[in-house]
Amino acid sequence: MTDAQRNKFYFPACRRCFQTNGWQMVDGRLIADLDGQRAQFTEECLIPAGPVALEVLDAAKAMAAQDHCAITAEHLRHACNHVATNGRTTSTKNMTNAETNRVVDLFHLLEVPHNKAYIAAWFHPEEAERRSYLAFLRKQAHEAVLIRISENAFQTRHYAGLDIGKLRWIAKQVKDGRPNSRPQLANRPY
Repeated sequence: MTDAQRNKFYFPACRRCFQTNGWQMVDGRLIADLDGQRAQFTEECLIPAGPVALEVLDAAKAMAAQDHCAITAEHLRHACNHVATNGRTTSTKNMTNAETNRVVDLFHLLEVPHNKAYIAAWFHPEEAERRSYLAFLRKQAHEAVLIRISENAFQTRHYAGLDIGKLRWIAKQVKDGRPNSRPQLANRPY
């Protein structure tokens, strides 16, 4: 993750999540009622974010126990990183773009646990990868090029509906600049 991604994408999402949940440090102490939040997430088992939030709280507790101290906001942030990267504890500087997106999706889910878009983004990470490929394709090639490649290779004009493997293939074609994948322009007299 670059410094720009950390400052404009990761940390703003982290701050909003922490402010919403009351995970703030005052005079070196965390002022949040984590036991109350744990009970709330346990009672409200119908919220899809509940088990994820409990996992974050458990990871933060384990990290604090390793450091022989009380839970801090840093422990909570590192716990979010840990949960989102499937147990891979790493610095934010060493995170891949996909991991960064996953952690930010977790921050959004913990910030607004009832939001359907955030629930879908967290529980269906393949959709985030799909959106990333579509955004990349739309930045790299004209819509007509993408439609032509999709028609030629997969017999459909609707490239946005293709599965992730096919989108990867189209991205490779666009990136490599394959001449047979570009649309033929009509001969114009001017």
